[in-house]
Amino acid sequence: MKATEASSDLAALILFKGKSPESEAVFALHPKSREVLFPAMEALESIGKPAVDAILKQIRAASSNSAVENLTHTLMEIYRYSPVEGIRTLKAGAAGEHKNFDFALEYAKGLCAPPERSRCENAGARE
Repeated sequence: MKATEASSDLAALILFKGKSPESEAVFALHPKSREVLFPAMEALESIGKPAVDAILKQIRAASSNSAVENLTHTLMEIYRYSPVEGIRTLKAGAAGEHKNFDFALEYAKGLCAPPERSRCENAGARE
């Protein structure tokens, strides 16, 4: 199966919680990252930009803010070295008004590091 074909299936499983060896522990010293809790996120990040279309499609179809957060977090991880490009990709994916993309854009702006925050805000601003 090609990465782009797998991306659609993985994006649809964005809220599936995997079971890690530490999940049986009563006490954990470190909180688990989203990627550990939701293995589809890490898989989509590994696929990279070929997964973006599937991520955008699932943001549009998502029925919960949790799914939109995980998908947006994954997209921004793919664009971690160019967060402004990630914001622009989200904005272009919105193709008009859509509440999930409004939520995703606001969430994504919060993921930008402080030095990039104003550029991310500008990139995600309504026209």
